[in-house]
Amino acid sequence: MKKAFLLSICWFFVTISTSADVEILHIASLDVPLEVKPHLTSPRGHASAEPERIQPVDVGIYVVGNVTGSPTNPGSASMSVDLINVVGHSHTNALPKSKWGTFNPASGPLQLIQQYPSGRAYFSFETKYTRPEVAGVYEITGKVGGKSLTLDMRVKVYGLVNLRDYNASWELIGKTAKHKQGTNHYVASASIAQVLMSITTRWRAYWDALPAAEKAEYPKTAKDEDGNLVPRNTLMINDCSLEWGGLFDIEGQWIPSHYTHRDGNDTDIRTNGGIPMNGTHREAFDAIVDEEDPNSTAAVNPEGNHLHIDWDGWFR
Repeated sequence: MKKAFLLSICWFFVTISTSADVEILHIASLDVPLEVKPHLTSPRGHASAEPERIQPVDVGIYVVGNVTGSPTNPGSASMSVDLINVVGHSHTNALPKSKWGTFNPASGPLQLIQQYPSGRAYFSFETKYTRPEVAGVYEITGKVGGKSLTLDMRVKVYGLVNLRDYNASWELIGKTAKHKQGTNHYVASASIAQVLMSITTRWRAYWDALPAAEKAEYPKTAKDEDGNLVPRNTLMINDCSLEWGGLFDIEGQWIPSHYTHRDGNDTDIRTNGGIPMNGTHREAFDAIVDEEDPNSTAAVNPEGNHLHIDWDGWFR
């Protein structure tokens, strides 16, 4: 599944006098609001596989000014970022400022690009902005000569699909105080949702067809996080990704606990009360996934009390 990388450039238009007084007239963007994918650190050693996911976003300030005679540098420009709100998280602790993304450099002198006989000149300041890991809405501010303007920036993964929008016989579990019900079951595409629906149907048929004596070895029901009984033949789907993707911190401390689950390409299937982990049933489930995955890239990996389906076929 090919990941899209969005490159956006901001322009700041400024008029200046020979004394370098600055008035910022307006701010425009190729994409309004500015929208980028969350930054992704890759602690499992796969950064080289998707380099576009860890590259900074190019942000430029372009200054337009009127000068007479030799161009006069209007001074320096600076960039900063503020947090408006995060999406998918219900933490009691605020997102630290150090995790809002960074500009490098955050400030610098304006450089002359071009001067015209009319006296108008173009100055610029360019910087690299490293995206936040946490999805949400951020506010970029550019300052020149004591004047400033702002631009809202959305940090999100586009095209995510909520499994709760599908009428399927699965059980969606995994809500917590940090990530409310309905926020943790987003997948990368409708095709993944359809595959999960097929896997759910086939798993139910597989379990129902087992000999009664074999099924009797297991409890008839499991419990979800609210204590509700769930029939044993029901696929219990735990964490996928959050509403806008990005960092999924189970403990709510803004640090990775789910190292993956950031872009809709990871799905956890519960095994404690769900799919038995013994060889026969595990092999049957793996075979169903392999047959239903249209790209034959899904990998099923055991992780404690659940199976982790990686729809790209490798851990990110």
